[in-house]
Amino acid sequence: MPRTSSRWRALSANPLRASSLARASLSAGTAAVAAAVVLSVVAATSPATAQAPLQAARTLTSCPVGQVRETGVPLADFAAGATSSCSPALKPETVKELAAAQGQAATRNEAPFGVQAGALAAGVESAQALAASGTKTTATWQPYGRTPLIANGASYGEVNKQGFVNLAGRVEDFAAVPGVAGRWFASVANGGIWETNDAGAHWRSIGDNLPTQITGTVAYLAGRVLVGTGDPAFGGSSLSGMGAFYSDNDGATWLRSSGVPSGALSFQLAVDGSDASKVYLATSKGLYRSTDRGASFTRMVLPTGCTSLTDENCFFANIVTDVVVQGKGTGTPGAVLAAVGWRAGQKLNTVGKMQAPQNGLYSSVNGTDYTYIDPGAT
Repeated sequence: MPRTSSRWRALSANPLRASSLARASLSAGTAAVAAAVVLSVVAATSPATAQAPLQAARTLTSCPVGQVRETGVPLADFAAGATSSCSPALKPETVKELAAAQGQAATRNEAPFGVQAGALAAGVESAQALAASGTKTTATWQPYGRTPLIANGASYGEVNKQGFVNLAGRVEDFAAVPGVAGRWFASVANGGIWETNDAGAHWRSIGDNLPTQITGTVAYLAGRVLVGTGDPAFGGSSLSGMGAFYSDNDGATWLRSSGVPSGALSFQLAVDGSDASKVYLATSKGLYRSTDRGASFTRMVLPTGCTSLTDENCFFANIVTDVVVQGKGTGTPGAVLAAVGWRAGQKLNTVGKMQAPQNGLYSSVNGTDYTYIDPGAT
């Protein structure tokens, strides 16, 4: 913003003339000019108390801890020449900021199509409980409304970021069946799980019965297909998942694994080559370990410096983007190496906390106790 002009300084030196001009301005409907003149008069009549902090604001380059620099300044400060000011970082949000935050939260919690937070996960749990009880129904279902759009119809353009004719079919992960040539599985970011038995010449979907088609990683272990849900692209339109699921009948039915939270992105499943009952899942909400072929998982707490999954200041601190397990025959069978990596690293958030205090590699010889690998250590 420009500094106070010489004309305003002259008016400040003559309060009576300034007041007359202010009344004239109001009668002409230019209230903003009058307000600026009156504020100049106030500044001129209190030089000892007002000018010192305003002078500091003119040359402001940094703010004390707990405050942030703003280019928008109060009108009285601007009239005195200030171009920036310091304000508390934890001041109340404006109505505009609150509306934007609520809109983003609603998009995240109700993605992709307006489902309330927790509703889909609750529905899956109810369906599994019903199936386990042996209760059957003879009811028949009919489509509600028209049938779905044809995804590859040339007449459909891009609508609401869903792509339609512009489908990319992004594959996030592959898994092979040991000892069976050409039998592979693929997890598609927005398309579920697919299987081929002829080395990719033909594919068929085995994930249609999953409660979500947002998949990030897939693994095969001793006759079981294991899936981590949630798109790991971490973009503005990436959708979170519902945890992990497994199938023992080639996708005819799926069960939800316990221990992996909803609302996470799944980056990588890694099977222990020395013990096929053990498998690890790297997610945006930490690292998880299973000792029963993926039926249940337990979180492995890495010493990231901010380990809580409920503290908003730790939201980016526990993003495990990859995990590998040492197989048998070399090194230490069963040893684990996990990578934690948030792109902003130790950049401070709006309240002065590091977003990810300790990005880097974490190792464990037994899969349960982890140590940070200091890159500066010799």
